[in-house]
Amino acid sequence: MSIKTNIKSNLTKTGVLVGAMWFVHLLDYVLVVYSLKKNGIIPRNIASIDGILWAPFLHGDFNHLISNSMALVPLTFVMFLFYKRTTFWAMLIIVISGGLLLWCFGREANHIGASGLIYGQVSFLIASGWFRRNFKAISIALIIGFIYGGLIWGVFPTQSGVSWEGHLFGAVGGVLAAMGLKDHD
Repeated sequence: MSIKTNIKSNLTKTGVLVGAMWFVHLLDYVLVVYSLKKNGIIPRNIASIDGILWAPFLHGDFNHLISNSMALVPLTFVMFLFYKRTTFWAMLIIVISGGLLLWCFGREANHIGASGLIYGQVSFLIASGWFRRNFKAISIALIIGFIYGGLIWGVFPTQSGVSWEGHLFGAVGGVLAAMGLKDHD
C-alpha cells in the first residue's frame, strides 16, 4: 500500500467516526420532540447501561461537538496511521472499559460526549510508548505527551458541568488498551 493510499484510507476511517458523531448530533438537533442526549451514561442506572456505547456520539451542543472533533480528528488519524491493527480494538476497549468504570463509579449525572475517548486515545498513545518500548512508539508518546499533556488537568473536578470522571476513566481505558494490545501491530 502506498503512503498516499495509506493516508487517504486513514483519513477516511477518521472521517467516518467523526462524521457519525456529527450525523447523530444533527439528527438530535432536528428531533425537537425526542432528545437523543438523554441516552448517555447515568451511573448505576441499569436502564442506561447501553449509554456506554452511545455516550461518545452524543454532545450537549455544537461547541461541545466542535471541541471534541478538533481533538478526535488528529488523535484518531495518528492511531490509524501507526497502530493499524489495534486502533479499532483499542478504541472499543477505551469506550467499554472507560464507560463501564464511569457507570460504576461516576457521580449522578447524564454523562455524554467523546472526551472520554479522547483521553483514552491520548493515554493509549503515551502508554504504548512505555509498554512497547520501541523507537516508533516512544517517539509518538513523546510527541503526543508534548502536544496534549495539558489534558491532565481534565481528570480533576475543576469545572462544573464537565465529566472529569469520564476523562479519568477514559484515560484508564487507554492504559488498559495499551497494556493489553502491546504485542500487536
